[in-house]
This record gives sequence, C-alpha cells and structure tokens, in this order.
Amino acid sequence: MFEPVIAVAIILAVVSLWSVSQSLERIAKDLRIIAGRDDSKPQAEDPEELADA
Repeated sequence: MFEPVIAVAIILAVVSLWSVSQSLERIAKDLRIIAGRDDSKPQAEDPEELADA
C-alpha cells in the first residue's frame, strides 16, 4: 500500500540531493573566481609565460 509513496519519496530525495550538489558546485566556482583562482581558465605554470601574459 505504501510502496508507491516510498518510491516517490526516494525519487524526490535523490533529485533534491542532486539539486543541492549542483548549487554547491556553482557557489564553489563563484568563490574560486572571486578569490582569483578560476579553474576554467588555462593557467600557465612557467613564470616566464605568466610574465608574458
């Protein structure tokens, strides 16, 4: 009798956790950009390349 209710509750819990995880990833990316450590841009590791940029 309660199986469909339990199934819907589990699906809603999974979707909610996925949504929270996406939000946290977006917040973390924004904080990295604010801190000046944007991982989406390629970073030059050679100091001479950094000086040329």
